[in-house]
Amino acid sequence: MRKRHAMALTEAVSLAAARFAHAFDRRRGAARLVAWAGDEKLSPWLVAGFVVLHVVLWTVILIRLRPAQDVHFDVAEAFAWARNSCLVTASIPASGWVAGIWFMLFPVTDWSTYALAMVTVVSA
Repeated sequence: MRKRHAMALTEAVSLAAARFAHAFDRRRGAARLVAWAGDEKLSPWLVAGFVVLHVVLWTVILIRLRPAQDVHFDVAEAFAWARNSCLVTASIPASGWVAGIWFMLFPVTDWSTYALAMVTVVSA
């Protein structure tokens, strides 16, 4: 009796696993993604979602991978230009303006500098 019960349980688990694998098949997901990309109403939302996911993912990756390193010198330079009003003599004054506005909105921390870098990449 126990043997039959164990076999029935094993079959039920394998059937559930097969259904789960079928529901989350890569090809079905890819086909759904292509269908969304072709839809005029959904494609802007798909792109916006990808952009937000990209910014968040790479900001988290940079925070996790670089805790012992200093902030990149370009970001520090833009921050210094924004704080010291050297915007006229800076070689790229727009980066000082962008950094000044960014650090008015967000705290001056590592995560916000990485987020600024990723937002700059995405906007480009």
